[in-house]
Amino acid sequence: MARAAAGLGCGFRGAHNPGAYREGWDGRPAVIVTNNATDTDWWQDLAGHASAMCLVFARLYWMSTLQGQTVLYFGDDPAAFRAAFRRFGWVVVARRGGAAGTAGP
Repeated sequence: MARAAAGLGCGFRGAHNPGAYREGWDGRPAVIVTNNATDTDWWQDLAGHASAMCLVFARLYWMSTLQGQTVLYFGDDPAAFRAAFRRFGWVVVARRGGAAGTAGP
């Protein structure tokens, strides 16, 4: 996944601290992996600002968790994110001002 993010010109990091995504972000494209805690305010806030996300098929064991993960993309080229990450899971692309559009693997 880190290589897929690098192909997009993005940094790739895990966000164990839910507020960490706001610290030091300079507006350049970024890919962040988090637990898929969809019931939490921090996840909903983070996902609400993402351009696209990948709902990962398998657990990423380096996170040492019983939850699955979500990879969130912040950038201007969600189609490139989909092409790079579709092999890892379902990709959802945000439609601003409306419902999210989904794109399968």
